[in-house]
Amino acid sequence: MQIEFFLLVISLLFIVSILVGKAGSRYGMPALLLFLGVGMLFGSDGLGIHFDNVGQAQFVGMVALCVILFTGGVETKLSDIKPVAG
Repeated sequence: MQIEFFLLVISLLFIVSILVGKAGSRYGMPALLLFLGVGMLFGSDGLGIHFDNVGQAQFVGMVALCVILFTGGVETKLSDIKPVAG
């Protein structure tokens, strides 16, 4: 896989995730659920993006996990955490 194509796919994933996240916040949908849907849409069972290189697939998965965890941490309200913190 050429690096240009790889960067194009990653940038498209980020753009689609941002657009879906903005649209989802308007309707009250959690962004994490929408990110999961985008991942399934772009996966091998959806649009058919196949990874032949295990290292690249692991890297993409780790970047996606970092984005999901970051979004979950940023969107969590302190008032939601207080009742279960103890």
